[in-house]
Amino acid sequence: MSAFIVEDETINKVVAYLKNCREKKELWIFYPVQDIGYDLSAPLCAKRLAEDMFTLNCRSIDERYGENEHEEMSGGKMFSYQDIAPTQYNRIQTLKALSCFLYQSCEGECDKDPLYLALESIRGKLAYSILSDLPQYNSAKWE
Repeated sequence: MSAFIVEDETINKVVAYLKNCREKKELWIFYPVQDIGYDLSAPLCAKRLAEDMFTLNCRSIDERYGENEHEEMSGGKMFSYQDIAPTQYNRIQTLKALSCFLYQSCEGECDKDPLYLALESIRGKLAYSILSDLPQYNSAKWE
């Protein structure tokens, strides 16, 4: 497996989606990050979540390839948080972005980090919400 630093947009899409879930009162999706201290109603908290996700990704790279390797991979570029409009993503794209982030951030002990675990829980909730809207799911027998 080769790991890399995800694009800023990948993280920004996930955070924007979670922020939007809070605003739309889809609380059950973002509770895992709220439970570990990210109040997405506060603008600075969304930025902190995004920056902490980037830090987790960098830590994972360093666990895999060696200390400060994330700086080499990123060319020293700093993370840039940017709020993304809901028209620029959908649930499926968010699920894919979140899955990519988690795959690139699971090295060493990173997959035991509370933020990683919260995001992994959100991925399951998001996948279920997508699946449960499919006609095949709705027409399947409840057993």
